Amino acid sequence: MNVTGAWPLPMFAVGERRKIGEILKQVEKFRSHTGQTLNDYLTAFRMEKAKMLLL
Repeated sequence: MNVTGAWPLPMFAVGERRKIGEILKQVEKFRSHTGQTLNDYLTAFRMEKAKMLLL
């Protein structure tokens, strides 16, 4: 039971939000280094994932 009156979020929500925050930081870092868009970042990210799967 929720005693604090806070919105009842699932247990993983805080960790997930932190992960999303980390990803956004990486996106910003990527963008500031390269001047590329989020779409370019996602493409690069997918390519990296694909490379990892192929190894």
